[in-house]
Amino acid sequence: MERVEGERGRVGTVDTIVRPPEAPPDGPTASTTRRRRWPRRLALGIVTVLLISATASQVYLTSYQPLEAHSTGSSGVSPFRLVVQQFDAFGPEGSFTQYTVHARPGTEVIVQFPLWNYGHIPIRVEGLDPATSLTDISTEYRLVGTRSMLGAQTGYPSTPFSPFTLGPGEGIQMFLGITLEPHAWARGSGIIVNDVTLSYQALWVRQAATLPIPQSVFICPAGCSR
Repeated sequence: MERVEGERGRVGTVDTIVRPPEAPPDGPTASTTRRRRWPRRLALGIVTVLLISATASQVYLTSYQPLEAHSTGSSGVSPFRLVVQQFDAFGPEGSFTQYTVHARPGTEVIVQFPLWNYGHIPIRVEGLDPATSLTDISTEYRLVGTRSMLGAQTGYPSTPFSPFTLGPGEGIQMFLGITLEPHAWARGSGIIVNDVTLSYQALWVRQAATLPIPQSVFICPAGCSR
């Protein structure tokens, strides 16, 4: 309360009201809310980037095919005594050797071919694609084994086949076994093998690839001409 003197000497009083400080509002302030929200936004951004990267990687790996079977290395057919005709030819994949093989049902013919990984990541070769045996029930296919690119090439594997990893730039000799099943084969009829379909894994993605091989092998049980 203050004392005030007027023009004519009258004295009066004036009440002065002092407003108390305002109480803080309930809940966090805007700046506090912003400070608390940025970690969530950062985490959401990181998750979004990871999802986009994973999707892009999946699409890339699904179409990633670094294997090559028509390249440097040894190729041939065993047992060679079953070969009744052999000559070199040229096709879309380059030069190849044409074989005519006389093999009765139940006799396994082994086809040797090289396999290379020309990509930048390791590839795990798991075996023949399961669909291979389903396309032709008159013939049995199997991967017999493998052999190193180094050393003598005997036409036969040195190690029975089991899934293996082929590093970038690495190669290995593969051996495919082919057996004609008992069947009413017409004279001069048979099968032609000029590619192989392998099942493989690149990182976490599994897929299959059909690879041309350096030879075309005609296998017939009877009536094969020289």
